[in-house]
Amino acid sequence: MKDVRDWITVKTMYKKGIPIRQITRDLKMSWNTVKRLIKYKEEPKYKKRKYTTTIDKYLYQIQIWYLNPEYNFIGTRIYRELKKFGYKGSISPIYRYLDTLKDKKNNISLKTTKRIETPLGDQEQFVKGNRFNSMTELNKAAGIFIEEANNSLHSTTLRITNEFFVEEIPHLSPVRM
Repeated sequence: MKDVRDWITVKTMYKKGIPIRQITRDLKMSWNTVKRLIKYKEEPKYKKRKYTTTIDKYLYQIQIWYLNPEYNFIGTRIYRELKKFGYKGSISPIYRYLDTLKDKKNNISLKTTKRIETPLGDQEQFVKGNRFNSMTELNKAAGIFIEEANNSLHSTTLRITNEFFVEEIPHLSPVRM
């Protein structure tokens, strides 16, 4: 898209009677671009296209999980939860959308949020946002979560954790009692 200066320059040269071919050579523009700029009655305006994304139908749910202090999910947790709803895309569009929500998240009153330090190694990402009626239900869900996590590609090592563990077993020492 050419800017307003190009449009004014082309219009001015054309009104002076300079042929289109000469305008294209002088301004190093294509013939079609010069013709299009001459046809414009008003200055050209840039219109950003609205593209659809793979997460469009999940935007409301992502907002709830990210902004609501009851959930306060991080990007990877949101990605895992969306996969349960049938999301087939990658994690990148989720993080791009979360970047647009950061201002909203920062504007939430400090009175509505409270920071709780967890003990070393204790993370709430699995339990938070889930409801369990019994310890058996919690243990079953934890087992499924652990199985999924250990059979997925690790983002740092780029290996599947269970496969890596099988390779390491011969090198492990037995636990002393």
